[in-house]
Amino acid sequence: MNSCSALLQFMVSLSAQGPAATAPMQPAAGISLQNPLTFTSGTGSLQTDMVLVQQGTLTAGTLVTLTLTALTDVFGQAWSAARAKGLVVLNNATSSGNILFGGSNNNFAWVSPATASKTLTPGSFLAIGAADATGMVVTASTGDKMVLQNTGSAAAMWQVFLIGASV
Repeated sequence: MNSCSALLQFMVSLSAQGPAATAPMQPAAGISLQNPLTFTSGTGSLQTDMVLVQQGTLTAGTLVTLTLTALTDVFGQAWSAARAKGLVVLNNATSSGNILFGGSNNNFAWVSPATASKTLTPGSFLAIGAADATGMVVTASTGDKMVLQNTGSAAAMWQVFLIGASV
């Protein structure tokens, strides 16, 4: 049994400069939001026992389907998640093509409805996390797919980072 831990950190820092007469903000104002989620080893709330990193290049018009119950983890072991706790899907900034994420009839429960999708242009990403014990349920055969499809006419380089729980 491997021990896993993860830190999912999303940080937003905004600043704006407006005319002196603008209310209610001051002429220069800043807003910062930081909400890190620290996952320790295990399968409960704020815990993970599985880490997955996958990457590849999609040529024009091709797709890849990642089956979350039949992959290989960062330790070279079989990766079969019961629940996903954190997901980041990235279309690299150096890509030239768009990536359509989702759209499968058997998507795992990252969004509803199961056939929903999101287009990721070069340099964009999608991130979602679940700190509770349930996470995002993965159901073998009917809810365990993650589809990435290149909808453009040029190559697209992708990366997927996923943490989950085995039970």
